[in-house]
Amino acid sequence: MRYLKVTSIHTSPTEPVLTYSEVDGEHREVRKVEMFWDGTIGCASELTQTGKTRLASELQPSTLDMETEAEAILSDISADEFEEIWRRARRAVRK
Repeated sequence: MRYLKVTSIHTSPTEPVLTYSEVDGEHREVRKVEMFWDGTIGCASELTQTGKTRLASELQPSTLDMETEAEAILSDISADEFEEIWRRARRAVRK
């Protein structure tokens, strides 16, 4: 598994500013957390979806492809960091 944080550089209230993804060896999203300008948080997995957040239906681009996009900053994060973000996001959407 690979764990990614994507910081989007934009001001659109309908697009996430932070996206955390768990991606498998086939470049498919397994779980995702999205955070929006207004504080809204969405989560998605194969078993659940909240808000506007959905798993990508297509394969995720390679790191090189993502890093060439001027509107996003890509960072690898640890599995532990992703799990903590996932737990906090799941608690937040249950409120």
